[in-house]
Order: sequence, then C-alpha cells, then structure tokens
Amino acid sequence: MVGTNAGAFQMTDGSGSFDFGAMKGGNYTLKISRDGYVADTKTVALTRDMKMDLLLFPVPPGGATARCKDKSWSFAGDKAAACAKSGGVAYWVCPGPFCANP
Repeated sequence: MVGTNAGAFQMTDGSGSFDFGAMKGGNYTLKISRDGYVADTKTVALTRDMKMDLLLFPVPPGGATARCKDKSWSFAGDKAAACAKSGGVAYWVCPGPFCANP
C-alpha cells in the first residue's frame, strides 16, 4: 500500500476477508498478491466502510493463450479453436495474441 499509512499491510482470513481497522479516509493504492497468481494493483478513494471484490488470476503456463471455463489452459493459435472442447473461454491470457490491447 502506498499513500497515507504507506507500508501498512493486511492478510486475509480463510474466507478472504480483510480489515484495515483505524485507517482514515483518503486515496489509497492497494497491491494484492498471492503466490501462484498474477499480482494486481487497485486505487480506491476511501470515504466510509466499504466492500471490495478483488480478483486474482492464476499465473498461466508458458505459451498459454486462454483460460478455459473448465479451468484448463488453451494453447490454441486461433480464437475459434481456443477452449473449443473445454466449455469455452473464461478469459484470454494477457498480454497475448488475442487480447484487445496486447
């Protein structure tokens, strides 16, 4: 976390809940990370108690182009073939050849 209270950190409990306690209102940048997942950064304007849903995506294996709905990985070279036998595409691996903004 950077900004007011820079260096503060918190770990989630088993359900993924977290609390920063006495943190005052203001703008905060949060870095969310977990081993085996792509880290993410979110900037929030804290004005009151709030709930945030934060999503982390597994680190894809080398050469993967998409994550399939059945949680397998696709290595297909074209969009039509990606996850065709695995329930469809859950999301594209970005940056990658099929991302809207590679």
